[in-house]
Amino acid sequence: MTKKESARSRFDSAYKALISNPRIFYQLIRFFVDEDFVKNLKPENIKQLEKSSFISPEFLQREADMIYRVELSGKEIYFYILLEFQSSPDKRIPVRLFSYLLLFYDQLIKHSQKGKLPAVFPMVLYNGEKPWNVPLSLQDLIEDSIIPASYIPHVRYYLLEERNVLDSKLEEVKNLAAAVIYFERHNREEEMIKTIRKIENLLADEDFSDIRQYLLWVFRISGESVSPDEIQKLRNKTEGQGMLETLGDRLMEKGRKEERERLLPHIVKSLLESHVDIKIVSKSTGLSEDEIKKIAKI
Repeated sequence: MTKKESARSRFDSAYKALISNPRIFYQLIRFFVDEDFVKNLKPENIKQLEKSSFISPEFLQREADMIYRVELSGKEIYFYILLEFQSSPDKRIPVRLFSYLLLFYDQLIKHSQKGKLPAVFPMVLYNGEKPWNVPLSLQDLIEDSIIPASYIPHVRYYLLEERNVLDSKLEEVKNLAAAVIYFERHNREEEMIKTIRKIENLLADEDFSDIRQYLLWVFRISGESVSPDEIQKLRNKTEGQGMLETLGDRLMEKGRKEERERLLPHIVKSLLESHVDIKIVSKSTGLSEDEIKKIAKI
């Protein structure tokens, strides 16, 4: 596995662990899916499908998939969420989602009671910086034909594109799901202090047990080390805020270090080109003379 694939796997698994919390899933659907039917959604009627259910372990092993069973208006429905956390949209999404839904329905048929199959709400959660430019329907990928449209596969999915969620909406909602989206949109090192302060406000009314899980997620996607035991030892929101602020300091320092490492070769070359003595360059940059010679290729 490459470094990039490892980072992607860490990110997907961290996000899946977070949305495995039914409360966060409820908030995400109830407040960020613009469809009337979710207004009657209740947290107590939500249940995540696990490998012990009728769905096979092979089907659930994809880190980018989340499946929830929901009792809504007296009927059983399913939410199938595809986590799409690449830097740019995948044009295969409509086809991939269609194939996943067919596999899911195949699993349902094998273990279903008599009668019709339950409805499934397919959804893509995308956090990339580039605008989503993939059709929302499989039918839109298929060229026009003399074949009647009724015979062309038609599956539409709901897109939640985090980059399009306004900060004003997040501040209005003010919950765990809002804090998740806010951190992903504002996690650059130079604005970390402001981000931490905003997150503390968004989480003000949340239960501390859920905040612990949020903190663990923030550390994991940031690539910073923290053990679940450290999180569990936190006793209140004040201690949680302290840990969040510590993470912000670490990320800012990490950003400064990376920026310095990026600029250092240019600084060294500039100083040498100005005929500054190599010993002075060494003292100014903290690099050894051998390191300076290697950078300057002398």
